[in-house]
Amino acid sequence: MFDHRHYVPILKGKLAEYNALNELAPASKAALTPLLEIPSIPWDYKNDAPAETVDEHIGDVPQHIRTVWGTTRPLFLDAEAVADAGQLAGGLHPLAGIAENARTASVQLIPVTGLQRDADYQTAVAAIVARDRRGVCIRLENEDFEDLTALHQAPQDLLGVLGVGPNDTDMIIDLKAFKPDQVTAFVIAARSMLGALPNPASWRTLTVAGSSFPQDLRAFAPDSMSVIPRSEWALWAELVGKPRVLSRLPTFGDYAIQHPEPEEIDPRVMRMTANLRYTLDKDWLILKGRDTRRHGFAQFNDLCRKLVARHEFRSAPHCRGCGYIDRCAGNTDGPGNATTWRRVGTVHHLTVVTEQLASLP
Repeated sequence: MFDHRHYVPILKGKLAEYNALNELAPASKAALTPLLEIPSIPWDYKNDAPAETVDEHIGDVPQHIRTVWGTTRPLFLDAEAVADAGQLAGGLHPLAGIAENARTASVQLIPVTGLQRDADYQTAVAAIVARDRRGVCIRLENEDFEDLTALHQAPQDLLGVLGVGPNDTDMIIDLKAFKPDQVTAFVIAARSMLGALPNPASWRTLTVAGSSFPQDLRAFAPDSMSVIPRSEWALWAELVGKPRVLSRLPTFGDYAIQHPEPEEIDPRVMRMTANLRYTLDKDWLILKGRDTRRHGFAQFNDLCRKLVARHEFRSAPHCRGCGYIDRCAGNTDGPGNATTWRRVGTVHHLTVVTEQLASLP
């Protein structure tokens, strides 16, 4: 379906990420296949209960996807975070309910599963695979590689349960989170993982994903501007830079501009700071303001002015994210809110990565 110059961003199925996909230029959309993670049901801390039912939580997902992604391109969807929320009112598994509504919306959904998912989840995936005939995405995580000998057979066993073959299977090795000083160790680990997979050339696609983005920005001082490395890009570049070591070049995947497991905080006590996350070729530029409750949201316009004044800024025409930043710098737009800032940074990030991959030989 795609090769190592494609891109698989792993994104939370939230408003900012949906809007970022919607604002991508056609060339960038064609160069990536997102993996959308349905987030867990938000918690009502005041009443100490889920904020909504599982039906309410997932009901609009297929229509959101249709609006921002269309009906002509496939995408991966992982519903593990809501798998334990109970059945829908009609008795369906949450993933089965999403798939049913996706068919109505003509969305080309490819279900995501893993080796550790429970029987109900795998049954739902098998039914979707059999009906839609778009194949499946298997997401391997670190614990799956604890026994490399067993791993050689485990994916094959799962495919037997799902009733699908390797040539209809997209394989993702998800390294999750790691730190910049762990790149060398994770390169070695990734090579071992790739070597442990049975018949690497037989999978429809093969992706290595991970993220070194910090879980939060507490370590950055207020009113600061910092540069941190995009270590997942460095890791992937090291992998594909030595192709003779691998039997197949993997596709690049990451978590865009957030940590794989962002911290959940009670909004009643959360202190949000204005921030802008701007992707460079090998690094991120992190601009951080102050507490928005005390200093307001207009700080975002100030952060945009600081960014536009730097040589790293790509200029307004680069993408719709950069266009918004440029307008905010001139006080003709903004300041927006946290969702706006995440959307702006994400659409810029997705654009940068697709451009980087398109420039590869």
